[in-house]
Amino acid sequence: MKFTLYKLLIVLIFCLLVITETNGQKVNRNGTAHIPSGNVCLEKNYKPKSESQIVAMSPRQLIDERIKSYPGAFRTYEELANYEDSIEKRIRQAGVKALPVLTEYMNNSFHSQSAFKCDDSHFATVQRIANDIDRFEFRLRGTSEGKQTIDAFERAIKRIEKPGFAKKDKSYYRTMFLSYLKGINEIDRAIQDTFWVNNGIKMSESELLEFSNFLTARNSAYPSWSDKDFIKDYSRINEAGNPLQVYIIKKPELYYEAYLKFKKRRVKNDPFRDKM
Repeated sequence: MKFTLYKLLIVLIFCLLVITETNGQKVNRNGTAHIPSGNVCLEKNYKPKSESQIVAMSPRQLIDERIKSYPGAFRTYEELANYEDSIEKRIRQAGVKALPVLTEYMNNSFHSQSAFKCDDSHFATVQRIANDIDRFEFRLRGTSEGKQTIDAFERAIKRIEKPGFAKKDKSYYRTMFLSYLKGINEIDRAIQDTFWVNNGIKMSESELLEFSNFLTARNSAYPSWSDKDFIKDYSRINEAGNPLQVYIIKKPELYYEAYLKFKKRRVKNDPFRDKM
């Protein structure tokens, strides 16, 4: 469920790249697309690594491998998606050890327009990996290494936001991905929807952010406490007359226990908060 949308995106990228690269180019006998030698963003004659090679890789090698993996070197999009999933799973498992490498990539991005195409491709990959760690494993802002990654992300965004630097709108880096890292992200939304569906608790945006900060300060690994289910919430109907579709926590006990502690502490610290 976690990577269904990601794999669908890979389908589109795979098809577009193979069509683009094979348009007027040579196609190998095995059906893979020939990589033009003039494309400096790709490793010439790239070949996927074996499982034993991937297992032996350090976090830096894993991230480098993920950056240079080329869709045209795979026979099908599923083969590509499985390969990239395998690498990214190991990157996430590396935890904080992977963050300095992501930070380095972000620090090296968007210093010149001549390198923009490659920088943008690499940056899009490392920022998505950072966000995946943040929403599936642990909140980056809860670790010193993660805070450095977020700072590097924001500096890179400031460079790309300089007038005339980027030809296409890249505002989503700030409005979406950076805002997730610094505040409410997917796991927090799932907690909010779970509390509504299971307990009838309606959390405001300010309370949700405060609870997210509470959890991050006490156990930044709270995104990994449970998997999620995608359900239809018939208690909330949208304008089209259909139930809202939301993610809810499969095992919400730890989150609810933490919420009770949060509420007790919140009221103790400011007994008039909910009355104002």
